[in-house]
Amino acid sequence: MEFRQLQHFLVVAQELNFSKAAQKSYITQQALSKSIKILEKELGVPLFERLPRGLALTEYGSILLKHGHSIINELAETYTDIRQKKNANCQNLTIAMTAGVEDVFPLSIIFDFQKEHPEHQFSLLLNNDTVIETMLLDNKLDFAIVGAAGTCEQLEYFPLIHNDTMVIVHKDNPLSQLDSVSLEDLKNEIFLCSSSDYNVNKQLLTVCGALGFTPHICHQAAGIHFLLSLANTQQGIVLCPDHSKNAIPKSLKILRLKNDPHFYVVHIARKKGMPLNPIAEKLQRHIIRRIEGMEYNKHLSSAP
Repeated sequence: MEFRQLQHFLVVAQELNFSKAAQKSYITQQALSKSIKILEKELGVPLFERLPRGLALTEYGSILLKHGHSIINELAETYTDIRQKKNANCQNLTIAMTAGVEDVFPLSIIFDFQKEHPEHQFSLLLNNDTVIETMLLDNKLDFAIVGAAGTCEQLEYFPLIHNDTMVIVHKDNPLSQLDSVSLEDLKNEIFLCSSSDYNVNKQLLTVCGALGFTPHICHQAAGIHFLLSLANTQQGIVLCPDHSKNAIPKSLKILRLKNDPHFYVVHIARKKGMPLNPIAEKLQRHIIRRIEGMEYNKHLSSAP
């Protein structure tokens, strides 16, 4: 006996008329009559006596009517309890990623996890590091994947993906005759890089400052592809992670950076002392496990 069949029976038992019952049930009279016949066949007894002017309940129909409403109510309460339990177990997960990191971090890792856990609500945000760190401090994120570690003492950073730093110059630039350069060799160059809202920019300023110069930063953007297009028109040089090398046009030359300070190490960022909810903890472990199984694993340090 199906829930809907019992509902149909109760409506027909109330109206004792297939036409009126069909209108109340928002189905055709033929479909309603078929539903009752299937129920009668399943029970092996007639539930209604077909009269010239309507219907009458048989003794079997009267028994089913006696218990039918309580059965419907019990089922409805059961469905309600199950839905409430499901909603209680459903968790909302909000994580953020530094804009541009999607070029080196496989987003499929997160989307595969989402497919495995459809009962939970996922939100993935892309923004700059300043906004992301503020959201972490305000408890608006479970955790974040950032392109470089920051300096906020209230946050903790765990290295996830190591990237060597490449220097990209136009082939008409005299530096293109070299295979490697130091940051000091670049002090007279125009830098094309991310804005001051990104940790990698702050690290660049700090490292160059320790070397005795301030880099001349001109155009700024989050996406590596835009910066490379500027370099392609000889607007300046670009520092970028080595995992972006496949995007380098042939008109540009890739140089190795001597004494590489490793600006582009992707990190998991979390608020200190802020425990993750179970699904966020599970996603974090999933990310680490998947990254460890990829080519990045040889560079991984301790992760949470």
